[in-house]
Amino acid sequence: MQYLFPGVLVMGAGIAGMLSSGLNINIDMEKGVHDRFRSLPIGRSAPLLGSVLADLVRYVITVLILFAIGFLMGFRVETDAVSAIAASALAIGFGFALSWVMVFLGVLMRDETTVMALTFIAILPLLLGTSMAAPVETLPDWLRSWAGINPVTHVMDAGRALLTGTPIGNTVTWTLAWSAGLVAVFAPLSVWAFDRER
Repeated sequence: MQYLFPGVLVMGAGIAGMLSSGLNINIDMEKGVHDRFRSLPIGRSAPLLGSVLADLVRYVITVLILFAIGFLMGFRVETDAVSAIAASALAIGFGFALSWVMVFLGVLMRDETTVMALTFIAILPLLLGTSMAAPVETLPDWLRSWAGINPVTHVMDAGRALLTGTPIGNTVTWTLAWSAGLVAVFAPLSVWAFDRER
C-alpha cells in the first residue's frame, strides 16, 4: 500500500479526469452551448478555461476521497502534512496540464465516441509504462526505457518521495517541467482550435 498509493493518487487526480475534460467540451460544442457564448463579452479562452477549472474541483475532491480510502486501507504519510499537500498539488497540477491535451482533442474531434477512443489510446501507454506497481529498475529493458521518459513516472515518483520519504532526485523538477510544457503547448492550441471551430 505504501508503494502503490502515490501511483493511485496520480491516476485518480490526473489521468482519470482526462476523459471528462475533452468529452465535456466536445458534448457542449455538439449541443450548441458554445455557440451561445459568442454573444457574451468574454475572452476567447473563457469557456475552455472554465471547463478545465471545474475539473480542478473534481480533482481536489478525488484526492480527498483517495486519501480517506487509502487511510482506511492502511496507507500512512511517512513525511509531513506539507509534503502530502505538495504531492497532492503535483498530481492535481499534472492532471490540469493533461486536461489541456484532452480539451484540444475534444475541440478537434467531431463526436464524443472519437474523443473517448483517442483518450483511451492516449492513456494506455501513459499508465502501462510507469513505476506505479513496480520500481522502474525491475521492468524489462524496452519498458524501462519508456518508463524513464514517461512523464507519469516522474509524477508518481515525486508523489512517492513526498509521501513516503524515498529519495526525491529531480522528479519534482521533471513533473513541473512536463506540466508547464503541456499547458504552454496545448492551452494555446486548444484556444486556436476553438476559435477556428467557432
